[in-house]
Amino acid sequence: MSKTQILKDRLKEEIEKEKQFTYSGEADVNESIHRLVVEIEYLNNLISTGIASTPHYQSEAMKVASAINDETAKEMSIEKLCLWVEALEEIKREIGPLVTTINSSLADLMENNTPIMEIPSAPVLKWGATRKSWDNESLLSEVRKRIVKEAEEAGLNEVQLVIINTAITQLNHVYRLAGANARIKALKEMGIDPDEYCESLPPVPRIQFLNG
Repeated sequence: MSKTQILKDRLKEEIEKEKQFTYSGEADVNESIHRLVVEIEYLNNLISTGIASTPHYQSEAMKVASAINDETAKEMSIEKLCLWVEALEEIKREIGPLVTTINSSLADLMENNTPIMEIPSAPVLKWGATRKSWDNESLLSEVRKRIVKEAEEAGLNEVQLVIINTAITQLNHVYRLAGANARIKALKEMGIDPDEYCESLPPVPRIQFLNG
């Protein structure tokens, strides 16, 4: 049995328990718990159907977070709260691919780089290449060469060049200078073609929100 199926079964079982507890009329059960049950049931349905509106999902998830912050919800067991965190993480993985599908549909309807100001979030369509499988060591080596060459041309001596090299090495040790972290525009300004150090896939549409 898959992890998703196990999670769905566990979640359904917890939902039924909470429903029975809520309907029993126990004095320490308030509206916040009932709301939480309803929202988890809705999120569980997302796993089952695989169909959801992303903004609506976000709204429902925020309601769950709000309910968990209520005093009664804080008294719930660690095991149960961990279960729901696990469920939410699973849901994010399940509905994540929907974003790509929705973006593709919007790309047929929206003009590129033209924000729709009539919508409060001001969505705008952007096309960008996806780069992966970076050759981090080769790229760092090339960037290092360019920096040292500029320093040499500026008249720095051997001791200063060693300091520059050491600084780059230490910076890479603390904050990995991986290709995925690189600013493409900055690389091009240095005369480096980023596509020589990675696998570049065809551009894909993305929706950005100016008023996010």
